[in-house]
Amino acid sequence: MATGTSTDNPTGRGGYLTSVAVAVAVIGVGCGLYLAFFRAGGAGANNSTTSSNGLATSAVVRTTVATHDLVSGTLGYSNSTASLTAAAGGVIETVAQAGTTIRRGGVLYRLGGQPAVLLYGPKAAWRTLVAGISGADVRTLNANLQALGYLPGAAAGSDFGPQTESAVRRLQQASGAEVTGIVALGDVVFAPGAVHVAAVSVTVGQIVEAGAQLIQITSAQQVVSIALDAANQTEVHVGNPVQIELPDGSSTGGVVSDVARVATSPPADSPNPSPTIAVTVRLRGGHTAGLDQAPVQVSITTASEHDALAVPVGALLAQPGGSYAVQVVRGGTAVTTPVTPGRFSDTSNLVAIGAGSALHVGDQVVVPG
Repeated sequence: MATGTSTDNPTGRGGYLTSVAVAVAVIGVGCGLYLAFFRAGGAGANNSTTSSNGLATSAVVRTTVATHDLVSGTLGYSNSTASLTAAAGGVIETVAQAGTTIRRGGVLYRLGGQPAVLLYGPKAAWRTLVAGISGADVRTLNANLQALGYLPGAAAGSDFGPQTESAVRRLQQASGAEVTGIVALGDVVFAPGAVHVAAVSVTVGQIVEAGAQLIQITSAQQVVSIALDAANQTEVHVGNPVQIELPDGSSTGGVVSDVARVATSPPADSPNPSPTIAVTVRLRGGHTAGLDQAPVQVSITTASEHDALAVPVGALLAQPGGSYAVQVVRGGTAVTTPVTPGRFSDTSNLVAIGAGSALHVGDQVVVPG
C-alpha cells in the first residue's frame, strides 16, 4: 500500500519543473548526439494517459535502463594480418584479388600448377600429411574433408587412413591440383575461419622464389575500430554491447571485443591533441557486404540496470532535504510516494527506481500535463 501524503491536487507545476531540470542536468551530459543518431523512444517514452480526475499519468514499467557513450568508428577488417609465402618457386597462375573473401575449400592462389586451398583450423600446416600418420593436424584435415562432403562422418578422426587418402584425392581433383592423395606443405592453408584478402604482393605470370611473400590475409569477421578518448577508458569494457549505425542509416549490433591498455599520443599536428585508446568492436551480424573503411557511429552501452522498475523522469518531484517522490494515482487521488532514483536512461525519458519503494508495475504516476 502506498504511503505518504494524500492530496486532491498534485504538487504545483513548479515542483515538476524543478525535478525535470535536475534530471535533465544528470542525463544531458554527452547524450545529445546519441539522441540525434539513435531516436529510440524506449519503454514509457510515449505512454502517458489521462486519469479519471484529469491528471496526466504514465504507467510504472519494468525494463532495462541503460546509459551509453556515442563515438565515431571505422568499419573494416582487423589490422592483424598473416602473410602467405611461397612454399616453392614457380609461376603465379592465379591469385585472389585484394578485398575478396575466401571460404573453406576456396583457392587463395595457384603457384606452379598447384592451388593453395583454404581449410579451417587453429594452427598452420607444419608437415606433409600422408597415409599412415596421425595427430591433431590430421584430425583437423579430416574435419574439413567431412565438412566439404569428401569424407564420411564415421571416418573422421586423427588417423590418415585409406578413406582420408581417397577424400584428399577428391579434393585435389575438385580444386584442379595434381591428384596424389598427399597433402604437401603449401597445398592447404589453415585459418580459424573465412579470410579477407587484405593485400596482394604478386601478379599473374610473375615468377617467384621459395619464401616470397604472396598475399596477406586477415579474418573475414568485420570489426569497428575506435580511437576512444583516453579519459573515457574506464567507461568501456570488453563485453559491452553496442549498436552501430551504418552509412546507409541502418544499424547492426556488436560487442566490444578488445580495449587497449596503453594510450596512443596523436601526432604533433593532429587537430585532436588528446591521447586515445584503441577499442575493437566485433559485429554480431558478421559480414556487412560492400563496406570497408566506412565511417560509422557507435553507441556503447556503458552501464545498465536490468529488470528495473522505471518511471518517466518528469514524474520525479524534488523534496526537502534532497530526496525525491512521485505521485501515484489511487482511487482518483494523487498520493505522494517517496522514491530513490537510480540510473537515468539517455535513450528514453525513464529513470530507474531503487528497491524499497511502494511502486508496482502498472501503477499510474502523475506527469506534467
